[in-house]
Amino acid sequence: MEQYKKEANAKFFMNILNSLNENGIYAYPHIGESFQKMNGCLVGTRYGIDKIKEITPVSFHQYLVVRTDLYE
Repeated sequence: MEQYKKEANAKFFMNILNSLNENGIYAYPHIGESFQKMNGCLVGTRYGIDKIKEITPVSFHQYLVVRTDLYE
């Protein structure tokens, strides 16, 4: 994916983060995943986070967290 598209996606997801309240849920129907805002980050499954990482620049990845308690 071209860098300018990744930058646009990062802007989109930052708007999502800014509009969600703490513990708010964002659904990404295209991949069948949902994410929760916790401590200013999107928290989701490994699959969901990997999918967002594919379409965003590395500079945005600091806002993505894999939810580990799902695997314990």
